Amino acid sequence: MNPKHFAAVVVLLATVGAAVRGQEAAGADAVLEPEVKAEIQARVDAEAAPEVLAREAKLAWPLTTPTKTVAQVSEAIETAVEKEVARKYAGADDVGKLGAETREKFRVFKVGDRVSFRTMAPLGKDAPVDGILVAVSEQKIHVGSRWIDRGDVPEEIQARFYPDLAARAADQYVKAKLAAVKKAREAYAAAGHRKLTPIFFGNAGYAQHPDTGAWTASQEVIELLRERKIAAITTEIGTARGYILKDGQWTKKTFLEKINDTKNTAVEKVAERKAERQKAAQEAEKERAAKEPEKAARGEENDKVWGEDEE
Repeated sequence: MNPKHFAAVVVLLATVGAAVRGQEAAGADAVLEPEVKAEIQARVDAEAAPEVLAREAKLAWPLTTPTKTVAQVSEAIETAVEKEVARKYAGADDVGKLGAETREKFRVFKVGDRVSFRTMAPLGKDAPVDGILVAVSEQKIHVGSRWIDRGDVPEEIQARFYPDLAARAADQYVKAKLAAVKKAREAYAAAGHRKLTPIFFGNAGYAQHPDTGAWTASQEVIELLRERKIAAITTEIGTARGYILKDGQWTKKTFLEKINDTKNTAVEKVAERKAERQKAAQEAEKERAAKEPEKAARGEENDKVWGEDEE
């Protein structure tokens, strides 16, 4: 290299280096400028005021200090739910009442009773039976002048003619009834917890923690939300005004950091354009694939026409 050119390059590099070091030194001690602080404070006053955050979180304002522990509130909810469930399902699992209902439902017919039911006839066609019960044997039921095979009678109807089946059906019925009542009670209780929990805790001065969902004093939740809101506003405005957060302090971006930002932005734009091209290519491929059956159909029609011409 020409000595003069080499010397010029050295001087140029030294000049750029000095400029960069100078900007880095100036930026290291920089803090947010007064107008930037004022802009941030205006946003904080408008968006991060406790009453604003409470309204967004659907909390009653002013906030109240909890006077009960979480355990005490939970116990109050449980008591209220149990009371309401007991009211709604009072007597639903009364064994005595259920037993009387079951005995009537599965009362075994006696000879001389008028009976009415439908049989399971061949080919899936049932046939009505109505008349006076004359006799019941192990395999047949005699109603009026008809003898009906026991196998043609649905099992739930057979239970009205055979005591052993009646006892079994009654037992199954009682168990099913009790299980259904238990399931309904549990579902109703769960719905009660979902409804009453936010009401009771809200009235007691609690709110759900945004991260864990645990019931926490509402003042603590609002303080946490306020801290995060202020940090978000500061980051948004500070970044837009050319600052960067270093070691917990906002400083002006250095010359190199601005260059890196520009480079990163350029890289991101290139990546975005590449992604857009790939997406466009995929869409074009989908469109082409969708048209293939249509082209094939037209080809088949043409083949038929040409075949006919050749004949």
